[in-house]
Amino acid sequence: MQIFPPKAPQDRYYYNFEFGRDLNEETIASAEVTVFDCVNDMSDVTAELTNLGNQITSDISVGAWIRGGVAGNSYIVRCVAYSTGGEYFTLEGLLLVR
Repeated sequence: MQIFPPKAPQDRYYYNFEFGRDLNEETIASAEVTVFDCVNDMSDVTAELTNLGNQITSDISVGAWIRGGVAGNSYIVRCVAYSTGGEYFTLEGLLLVR
């Protein structure tokens, strides 16, 4: 699991997930990002912390746009990339809000 740099609640950043070494010669066809609140029973807070319209997907990486969050909380950001070959790969990152 990646550890992302901490952010303040008002910060808005792209957090990058690199899938290049998993894909071999394939590319990313689509991706989905989900955010879970580690403090509140791993509840799904994707709608509150992301705007999926701002997500950036390239051939080998996904930029998850994250906003907001509660100071003192930690979040798991999960990214699932679906390849042009029909496979899928999952990466996660831990995000702390200071």
